[in-house]
Amino acid sequence: MTARTFINRLLKNNAIGLEKAGRSYRYYPPVSGQERVRAKFERLALSKPRI
Repeated sequence: MTARTFINRLLKNNAIGLEKAGRSYRYYPPVSGQERVRAKFERLALSKPRI
């Protein structure tokens, strides 16, 4: 798999964002770091406890 193929897969799954900047591209996370942490804690709080 080439790097470009990998990037295209991430874009397709909305794992990264893309914006054109002149003749190049800028890639960025789709959500802020704070939002990712909050979502992770919400998933942890809603998950079933392991026994």
